Amino acid sequence: MNIKSFIACICLAAISSLAMAENAESVYKQGVAAYDKKDHKQAATLFEQACDAGSGEACYKRAEMYAIKSDKESIRQTLALLAKGCINNHASACLYIGAANIDSEALETTGMKPKLSLATKVIGMACELGEREHDSCKLHTVLKSINEMCGGEFADRDGCRPKEVAEMLDISF
Repeated sequence: MNIKSFIACICLAAISSLAMAENAESVYKQGVAAYDKKDHKQAATLFEQACDAGSGEACYKRAEMYAIKSDKESIRQTLALLAKGCINNHASACLYIGAANIDSEALETTGMKPKLSLATKVIGMACELGEREHDSCKLHTVLKSINEMCGGEFADRDGCRPKEVAEMLDISF
């Protein structure tokens, strides 16, 4: 491959990526309009399409729609969408996927186990992405300390419960 072909490939990839992002934003806005009109079925479809195209906000909105229900499958879908939203740089999605790994009730209904290391990582991502409403940076610092107190990388296997440790230390989050 010569240099001109290489540059052409890079330019096409950049243009394609930009078009996908613009499309995701457009589809997300259509989803919001459908939601505002109370057409929740259409909104859900559009949010899922925008989420698949890379919109973290769309993933988060669709997760909110699933979160209304408390059955096992809805919880699984909510967590999957929050994870996808976090991957797509949505700060609140990162925070909530982290919170689910702190307060294990939601996870335990699905048969999944909470992971302190995951909670620490994604709440750190929420902080880096600018989440400030729930003070994710302070929470990240607390979780890093709890993770160390519980045995570092072995905390997940040893059953360390960060919420209980925080309560013992009189730390609220």
